[in-house]
Amino acid sequence: ASLVGDQPGLRLKQKEFARCSDTSSPPPSGYPNPLPTFFAQPPTGPPLFFHPMGDFADMDLRENTVATVTSDTGLLEAEQATAPLLPVDIERPEEPHASLNHSLRYDASEWSTLFSAARALSTASTGQTERSVEMRFDDDSSARDRRKVLGIGTITIGVLMVTCALQMPSGPQHEEVSGLVNLAAAPGSFAKLWQSSKDTGDLFTMKADLAIEPDFPHSGFFIEVHPEQVNQEILGFGGAFTDAAALQYNKLSPFQKADVLEKYFGAAGLQYTIGRVHINSCDFSESSYSFDDVPNDFNLEHFDQNLAKAQETFIPFVRDAAETVERTASSPLLRVGTPEMTDFSKFTVSEGPDPGTSALQSAQGQYLTANSDGSVAAEGRKIVPPSGFKIIDQGNDQVTIQTITGQFLADQPDGSLQAVANANTAARFIKVTQSDGRVSFRTPGGQYLTTLPVGLKILASPWSPPKWMKTNNNMQNSGSPCLKEEARPTWAKYISTWITRFEALVTPVWALTVQNEPTNNAAWEACTMSADEEASFVEEHLGPTVKAEHPDVSIFVFDDSKHLLPEYVNAAFSKPHAGQYVNGAAFHWYTGDWFWNIANVHKQHPELMLLGSEATYERRMWKEGNQNPYADWRFGEGYAHDIIGDLNNGAGGWLDWNLLVDDKGGPNHVGNTCDAAIVFANGEVQVHPQYYFIGHFSKWLPPGSKSLGIEVKPDRKYEASKPAGPYGTCTGEGGLEATAVKRPDGLFAVVVLNCAAEDIEFKLKIGANAVKATVPHRSISTILIPP
Repeated sequence: ASLVGDQPGLRLKQKEFARCSDTSSPPPSGYPNPLPTFFAQPPTGPPLFFHPMGDFADMDLRENTVATVTSDTGLLEAEQATAPLLPVDIERPEEPHASLNHSLRYDASEWSTLFSAARALSTASTGQTERSVEMRFDDDSSARDRRKVLGIGTITIGVLMVTCALQMPSGPQHEEVSGLVNLAAAPGSFAKLWQSSKDTGDLFTMKADLAIEPDFPHSGFFIEVHPEQVNQEILGFGGAFTDAAALQYNKLSPFQKADVLEKYFGAAGLQYTIGRVHINSCDFSESSYSFDDVPNDFNLEHFDQNLAKAQETFIPFVRDAAETVERTASSPLLRVGTPEMTDFSKFTVSEGPDPGTSALQSAQGQYLTANSDGSVAAEGRKIVPPSGFKIIDQGNDQVTIQTITGQFLADQPDGSLQAVANANTAARFIKVTQSDGRVSFRTPGGQYLTTLPVGLKILASPWSPPKWMKTNNNMQNSGSPCLKEEARPTWAKYISTWITRFEALVTPVWALTVQNEPTNNAAWEACTMSADEEASFVEEHLGPTVKAEHPDVSIFVFDDSKHLLPEYVNAAFSKPHAGQYVNGAAFHWYTGDWFWNIANVHKQHPELMLLGSEATYERRMWKEGNQNPYADWRFGEGYAHDIIGDLNNGAGGWLDWNLLVDDKGGPNHVGNTCDAAIVFANGEVQVHPQYYFIGHFSKWLPPGSKSLGIEVKPDRKYEASKPAGPYGTCTGEGGLEATAVKRPDGLFAVVVLNCAAEDIEFKLKIGANAVKATVPHRSISTILIPP
């Protein structure tokens, strides 16, 4: 099925689709029922799979621009039109399934039901065909009309899919299925706003644009973003691939698996980029296990090199998620800020789109592009006018890089690149030609121009060593000390060996926490360590072993509730050598807010990555009488409250706990059940409010964004002199809560939370400009503002 125009317009082209195939499982709640699924079988790998998901109402097509799905990458890319664009006429058919000549009109209020691509995990009957239908833009349409038509066009793909089941023959399958990605917002005098609200029915709903005006007087709530106050980098958002989550995932139908992958990791979903996994079992396993149960095997001769138990549970889930993230992350971030030469710092120089220009292709095959808003990114696999640059010799081995519009690339304080008009502020790069003919660009200060590919970051955490390494001879609970003295070097080697095997079997490990909840002598898998014991273990064993064998794996200390965060960080840096191995500190939310502890650690160690690594609502926090997980709007509000508090005080990311649980909140082998953002119950994938609240951050605050200073007045202060609020509680008594970042594409993103019972009008000010908006009661909004 293809959407093509006689003149360049919206072109979503796809060849040789498979025939439609009904599934035995019902579609997710809120989707039409029955809903045919649609498979395409590429030459290798699992079949690809279409289904309705998410919205793309935030895609702006610039004037005289064409959006194209390329056959080699499956990514939606923009290019300049070569002829005037023609009007489009789309009508609602009386019988939408009867003919390929019909398409389906959706109003702006229905944008949430659009079609995206995801991957299924089982084979299906296949066939082949090719169809097309015209879809063209009027050249004088407004940006809003173009967005609407784009939405209609995407819906039309789905209608064609439904129709194809009536006509397709069987046969071999080839070609790829396209994915859809958001286009960067065009610059202008409007800000974009998305909203989720308890009583309006809004869930990631795009609302009316906000007019950007010169600053104006305003009484009442006031939010001011300080772009000059650049803080920590956003690492990402995600959740945990526990055995419990994987057991539910393995029960899902192919449709439901693709649905969950898209919801969490896809372009139309939350766009998660971090996943936490457990080394050995945890309480959300069906039983305790390790990968070496042979007593006194200090040389680890019997270590299970295949990680068989993990292969049975969460490894397939992780592998599928990693593939989804790789497919979703279409535009590697472009930065100036790494002193190390890597493959991502090397660019292939070829002839540009205009005489005298050059194109710079990244290691991922994408071309550097200067956008009209001044931002620069690696995007697109075709050489188009915005990807043309002039590399101008400035003498002394230095060059400047000029865009086709005459602007010059300049590095910004946050590490991003911006095209500026004044050549005096341009970055001077030292051009270094590599032995393979590629070139690198280094600033006089030694920082390389580098693309940072966005992939799934894996955070690994141990709950307990094998029982024969412990003083209590039991994986559950902990003695004091936990580890036998003679087992300390072996436990460090065990963890490093697990990393080696996991990377060989699945995907690279990004980071490691020393011990899950070292202060908690739990009824499940545990290994308690005081702050000094943990620091000593890092200094003497874990740090030297892991850094020798896995120098790229970051080590995070603590990984427990925030109230003791400074104690564990300070202990590590008070040791003569432990600090050299520590890259970050992780923390949980179970003792309440304690945001000032994050702020204090960030102030003392600004180079340290800080990560909220676990949060969930345990059964004790559920409404009285509820024995099973249920949808509670308060839980989403509590998540957002904690994320805002963490980010505003120095955290770079935030992780939910189980990605999936069953209808009991487990399985958990000691009955420690919890809620989750997605629950698999009664054969259905059920989405809880936490999903939408997390999404207001993860969808619009991508990795590589930089946190900015922000003030909210009247303000809600978190001070050590005040009692910490209980975890996951947001009453709205203090008014609005907000956080802000500058994204790699140059846009400002502001998330505003209102847990109060009344609507709140506010002014949002950035620099000399401001917008006025209203956030409804019990709601959350994300606002994107052009620079």
